[in-house]
Amino acid sequence: LLRELVSENVAFSLSLEEFDRSQQVSLDQYSAGQIDDKELKHIRAFVGPSVREHWLEWYLPKLQIARAAQVEIIASNAPLKYSRMARNQGCENLTELTVGEQTLFSCPVLPVDSAYQARFFSTMSRVSRKNQSLGLKPLDELQMAKMFRAHRVWDATMAQSILKALEPEKQRVVHLVGSFHTDFNGGLLQELRARSPDIGLLVISIRPRKSTSLLAADASRANIVVYSHD
Repeated sequence: LLRELVSENVAFSLSLEEFDRSQQVSLDQYSAGQIDDKELKHIRAFVGPSVREHWLEWYLPKLQIARAAQVEIIASNAPLKYSRMARNQGCENLTELTVGEQTLFSCPVLPVDSAYQARFFSTMSRVSRKNQSLGLKPLDELQMAKMFRAHRVWDATMAQSILKALEPEKQRVVHLVGSFHTDFNGGLLQELRARSPDIGLLVISIRPRKSTSLLAADASRANIVVYSHD
């Protein structure tokens, strides 16, 4: 998709979930050729172990495409430090931070959506059961509620980053993100529409399924559903 946009001379910015705002300088340095692929990999991006493991195969190519085409690369997420503070204290209670610190994240502008929260709890319950098989303690509802608070800060911060990138000339933004944030009108989409009601959104969800037709379970998942046949 990125290669096609470049070949068609479509003006766009590339926004990334796995880098947080404190790492924007590093992405700018990469775009300018001041650091190379190897140096960029050693920057501890906002990612889990699977992303770091598959960095060269899955994640680096998109950055290389953007750099070669002089496409702006945006570190869109909130640093873990602040999402953890929001998780434990509540985002609205982080009032003693400096102005500079407050620019590194955004609080949700919407109340909790019960359907979105229910999907989150269901997902985390499955993760918890899997972790128990590995000998880890199960998650209780209070822990999941706190995790959901942090999750909503990521939604809000990414939404704010995307809208800021749209400001200068209203060019397109391609935002690459874990699909939970966007599937079934996820929290990221809700925050975007609340902040900019007229925004145009096209949501593409990639599913590890084998099917030649749209499955009923995916009917309202996204505008476009791609089955990767993994």
